[in-house]
Amino acid sequence: MLTGGRTGNLAAAYLGSYGLEPVVREVKNGVATVDFAADNRSTLASAVHLPIVSYAKRSQEPIDAAVNRLRRSGPLSPTRQSFRWTEQIPMKSGRRR
Repeated sequence: MLTGGRTGNLAAAYLGSYGLEPVVREVKNGVATVDFAADNRSTLASAVHLPIVSYAKRSQEPIDAAVNRLRRSGPLSPTRQSFRWTEQIPMKSGRRR
């Protein structure tokens, strides 16, 4: 994030970890129609984790709570992103080895 996307993947850095739910709606004529739903929640604390402390969950939780109390609304407040899309994915057919 600090490099504005010049290094790494800015979208992946912002999203971090997210929930993804794929649902196969239909398989017809060798093509699977799959609906995807992704959900991501972000807080100010997720942006300012200290590299070492953030791996110790018990140490990080009180810090996160204090940081998140600083911005409950407006800029830098918690956000949620939801994405939904459908893909048609050709299925390979062939012999197994």
